[in-house]
Amino acid sequence: MNTSPDFNPFSPVEEMPAAPQSANGWAIASLIFGVLSLVICTCCCGGTGWIPLILGAVAIILAIVSRKGQKMSGVAIGGLVCGIIAVVLALAVLLLGLLVLDESILDQILTEIEMELPEEFYQYIE
Repeated sequence: MNTSPDFNPFSPVEEMPAAPQSANGWAIASLIFGVLSLVICTCCCGGTGWIPLILGAVAIILAIVSRKGQKMSGVAIGGLVCGIIAVVLALAVLLLGLLVLDESILDQILTEIEMELPEEFYQYIE
């Protein structure tokens, strides 16, 4: 037993510090979808621009759902950031693909800025 003069056995018990918030399943799923969309976007960016766009959007939605009225956990923030980066990269890849692959759009842009490309350029497009 504690025999110090300041000890009072009837004093209220000090509150324990709150346990760190553990990540819930939605936050973990958000991180998985976010990382997966980044990997697909950076490794296979050719014709798969829609896949990371969809996976990134799902990661963003799952990160928001994981809050449940509380502060967002670190895992959910990671999924949110990965999802946003993947959506931006996927949109850039899709827009760049539309501009470069469709030579009529490219010709229209070049005519508007009054610039012509050499004939050798068009053999690489086909």
